[in-house]
Amino acid sequence: MEIDEIINLKQELKPKMELGDYITLGKMFGVAQNTARARYLRNNEEAVLAMKEIIEAREALINKFKKDQDE
Repeated sequence: MEIDEIINLKQELKPKMELGDYITLGKMFGVAQNTARARYLRNNEEAVLAMKEIIEAREALINKFKKDQDE
């Protein structure tokens, strides 16, 4: 993944990020929250892609719950 693609992806993710996402990112990598945030902010490809997974998983969980409540 090129740096331009990473930066574009981060711009897409930024408005979707929520409190606790860096904590989850840190747990995924087995590092402190601040270390995970630093990796993300330094455009580490693995960290950016992991953040994308966190956001997508959260959105899917919320949508599934809402759908289940409507049934």
